[in-house]
Amino acid sequence: MTHPAPARHLVANAALWLGLFAGPALWALQLMVGYGLVAHGCFPGTSPRNGPIGAFWSGSVAATLLAVVGTCAAGLLALKGWRSASHERAEEDSAHHTSLLDIGEGRTRFMAFAGILSSGIFLIAELFSGVGLALLRGCYP
Repeated sequence: MTHPAPARHLVANAALWLGLFAGPALWALQLMVGYGLVAHGCFPGTSPRNGPIGAFWSGSVAATLLAVVGTCAAGLLALKGWRSASHERAEEDSAHHTSLLDIGEGRTRFMAFAGILSSGIFLIAELFSGVGLALLRGCYP
């Protein structure tokens, strides 16, 4: 009996899952840390502050850069996995497609490609989230 994913040995499971979920996790971390720092910097006590937010802004920029670099690394890891599993291609014969579905051929390549897409989408989200930090360096009532 064949294994459901015959090319599973070509790419580590951790690399597939990291490529798939690192982007969303880093984006969520960027949003939580960035929002917390900027919110505290602009409203530290009972009254709002007008003007620059200083070190809190720097921390938010650092969180954004960390998220962007981590997501790029996860995307490259997924790309490497996708290339490693490149031989998992279906033949043009429709009968062959049915047999591929039965044994799960192409699963490793599919997960790696989904990791590439996920990393790309969340990289764009992180960059859009970071644009606000670049444009607004102060607190405005």
